[in-house]
Amino acid sequence: MNQAVLLFNTALNFLDDIPEDDRRELHVLAGDYLFSKFYMILAEHEEYRVLQDMMDLSKALSSKKSELAMSDDMPHPEELKRLLYGPILYLISNEYIDRRLNDVIDRQLEQLDITSLPYINQKQR
Repeated sequence: MNQAVLLFNTALNFLDDIPEDDRRELHVLAGDYLFSKFYMILAEHEEYRVLQDMMDLSKALSSKKSELAMSDDMPHPEELKRLLYGPILYLISNEYIDRRLNDVIDRQLEQLDITSLPYINQKQR
């Protein structure tokens, strides 16, 4: 379960990056590979509830990222955490993974240059 959701989180963040034109096809294929592994693992273990939860989460994250890209708003730190680590936070809140991972995520976010995120409006950069 954890492996599948970590792949899903990686794929979501991976596909947020905009590759150079000559790498675009490989970039999409790599993202598709990560998503397909996610689906295969969950199907193998018949974890359809988690699959549905991830699809709902993915829609919500995509909507929020699109909203941010079209606005001048900067995300609140907790919102940014959810945008980047929503699937992992799901694992933590459903007790699939140790809560101490929150500390690791918080330290990672402290190091992040928010302007490197493609859904942060160009005006904010």
